[in-house]
Amino acid sequence: MINRVHHIAFVVRDLERAIHLYQDVFKLNCFKRFYFEERGAEIALFQIEGLILELICPQEKGHKPYEHLEKYGEGFFHIAYEVDDLELGRKTLEMYGMDVKGLNPSTGVDWQLLWLNSNQTMGTKIQIVEEKLKEEGKK
Repeated sequence: MINRVHHIAFVVRDLERAIHLYQDVFKLNCFKRFYFEERGAEIALFQIEGLILELICPQEKGHKPYEHLEKYGEGFFHIAYEVDDLELGRKTLEMYGMDVKGLNPSTGVDWQLLWLNSNQTMGTKIQIVEEKLKEEGKK
């Protein structure tokens, strides 16, 4: 069902400082930086061995990243696993008794996603994602 780890997300208070760490110290390339209105956050994306590292700097209250940062501080936010078909992934997980949040997928950076109930995943915030570009036949 799961093809690979798609991305790992971290929330940070200072995106410039975080970019410096990943780009200048760890020598990773920031391939995309933008303001993501749907999440009320500034985002920086890095890639390493096909895995995306997503740095999220929340700017607006009322969004999950902001709430997480306020409650837990900086650090790990979630892990996302890629699936070929999001709806099939949902059905498979539900068949095993997993609670998949939301009736419709949410929009991620370049992907659609569903959240799993972290009460069933030992407290880990997990997404399953399907890349939109694949869906549109562009990848």
